[in-house]
Amino acid sequence: MARGRGTGTIQTPAVRASARQRPTRISNPWTRRSIERATAPGYLDALSEIYPLSDDAGDREIPDDVWAKVVEASSQDDATFFRALTGSRIPRWPGRDNRFIAMFAANHDLILLNPGALSDAMRDVRAMDLEELRIAATAPISASRQNGPYFRSWLAQQIPTASDIATFEGSRHPVVGLNRGDERLNRYASEKLGYRGDKGLDAIVRVGDTFLIVEAKFITASGGNQTLQAADALSVGKIHDVGRKVYGAAVMDGFCLLENGQRAHQMIRRSRGPVLSALLFTDFLEHLAAGGSPRSLPAPPP
Repeated sequence: MARGRGTGTIQTPAVRASARQRPTRISNPWTRRSIERATAPGYLDALSEIYPLSDDAGDREIPDDVWAKVVEASSQDDATFFRALTGSRIPRWPGRDNRFIAMFAANHDLILLNPGALSDAMRDVRAMDLEELRIAATAPISASRQNGPYFRSWLAQQIPTASDIATFEGSRHPVVGLNRGDERLNRYASEKLGYRGDKGLDAIVRVGDTFLIVEAKFITASGGNQTLQAADALSVGKIHDVGRKVYGAAVMDGFCLLENGQRAHQMIRRSRGPVLSALLFTDFLEHLAAGGSPRSLPAPPP
């Protein structure tokens, strides 16, 4: 058994394991409030108002004449079968390996030039029967791919917005959002606010003479891709340019706010920049409009 450093006490394996599992200290008060909110009654019910189930999220149909061509091609070579599965009326690629699907579909010459990559893409497709294949090709769109536009649409209902840059910059509203798509928001942030990221953004809000750059994520499960999503948002949340009066905020909801949210949750707890639930975002804007810091909470009422 090992002795605790400087204590003279004996540390058993169980004690050392407990120390390793002790939750990371939460660095930002808005993050603390958001983690608490995630386990409060009605959290998911309220969140569904911001991130609704899309009309596109249900199963999508393949016309019978199109499916007949897929069935016919299934008994032929991989290249012919691939072309049938990537027609414009097939909702989605049914296989797990989608690394090169867009390139193959855009340039069919690549199919013949890269037989190994095509074989990899077709391997699990060939393992399905026709019914499984049809189900996979009509599966719902991943909700995470739609969350940024949903957040932006919801925010436009909470605060005044402007799509014209001159109107946005000259607005007399104490809080105003720039109503543009993620790539155009990225361009504005790069050209005007010193932003150096390469990801599309979900919101830019001007609070008086302060600018807030926002990335929004609704993470629905654990795993490597979710950890990468969390890292993308946190890279925005750590922006803290006092000279330019430009700050970042990572708006994050879902599995990552739970204590068993694994690595993404620990990353959130350590972040000094604000990581906050979308349910607290308007409170956060009011706090900034009242002169508050992104790294503090409003003072309690007298």
